[in-house]
Amino acid sequence: MNYLLLTNNNFLNVLILLFLTTFTLVEKSIAQINQSHQEKQAIAFDKKWTNELNDFLINHDDMNIRMIGLRESISTLNYSKKDLESIDMNAIAETINDMVANEKLNTQSLMIATEICNYQKFEKLCDNALINKNLILSDPDNLVVYINSLTQAFIDEDRDEINKLVNRMRGTFYANAHNVTSEKFDFIIKQYVIDNPFYKEKIDFEIEFLNNTKIFSQEKTEKLRQDPTEYLLISRLISYQLTLPITHFKTIFDTCKNSDEFTQTCIDIAKILIKHDHAYMPKMVGLQMLITIYTKLKQIILVERFTLEKENNKRQQECFRKIMNISEHSADRVYEMAHYDLYHQTLRELGEFEGYKKLAELNYQKQAALGYEGNMDLDSCYERPLINGS
Repeated sequence: MNYLLLTNNNFLNVLILLFLTTFTLVEKSIAQINQSHQEKQAIAFDKKWTNELNDFLINHDDMNIRMIGLRESISTLNYSKKDLESIDMNAIAETINDMVANEKLNTQSLMIATEICNYQKFEKLCDNALINKNLILSDPDNLVVYINSLTQAFIDEDRDEINKLVNRMRGTFYANAHNVTSEKFDFIIKQYVIDNPFYKEKIDFEIEFLNNTKIFSQEKTEKLRQDPTEYLLISRLISYQLTLPITHFKTIFDTCKNSDEFTQTCIDIAKILIKHDHAYMPKMVGLQMLITIYTKLKQIILVERFTLEKENNKRQQECFRKIMNISEHSADRVYEMAHYDLYHQTLRELGEFEGYKKLAELNYQKQAALGYEGNMDLDSCYERPLINGS
């Protein structure tokens, strides 16, 4: 069974966006209006291979793998309006409802189900109440799992439910958006590529592209010309990262901005986002929430304090990201499986913010040992200016 994937305005993790630079160039080349016969063949065979992979994932024994396969296979990316109109929405929603009812889905899979079912063509077909219930039950100490239910409570204008959910969010211990693919999933994709190589037509086109690119070092380019499989595999793995759901914090942010009755509760929620989140953006949302709340309360010293902390976090993140990507040929590192595995293992274990820090330190040591002569001021990443220099 082949479904098409819903368009997802997913946030692009800054580093992953960097990783995708060369991948994007390839896709743009393929999408040119005046396509050669080779390009058309590459598109057709790549689509065929992708559909076969999605079918494999959809029929996997693990329901969580199935959910990612379903999410991938109903994408609107690169498909026409006519294709979209042919989708059997009822069958997709029924599949999702059955999977949710089995209570074997993890938090990430339930977030994917939520994202699909929030799409207007599905919202009246999915059992959203059950999805939201199971999402909360899957990780009740996680602030993020309450957000979709809170959004629905506002839509329903259910004041009692809003109060209950906001107070439950206040009692959580961390905020994890589960936006990294699992080690198991990555292994399954790697094994699939071994057992089901990319079609020759796709590989031939990539070799032709590599013959004309200057993105990689000469040594790396020559290696990829011999066999671009690893390059294609890593591009595919990165694309899965980009289709994982984004957590929208607008509902809780607006609640805290506009409701004076939740002031202290919202301060506590903001601190959870800041101190315990695995990602960068929610940390920044939490800081902005505090800035907004303390501005309303006219507590200028606290506004200045958290504004500076927000600026420090932004500068620190950019600094670590810059150093973790330093090398004579950064694209060479991106398209090495060892680098991909280390990056994602670190994100899984430490989260995005601490993960960037560790990767920056590791790359600093590596590049220093190799005699890299460019600007690598790691010490500056740890500097956090204080108000009035105090």
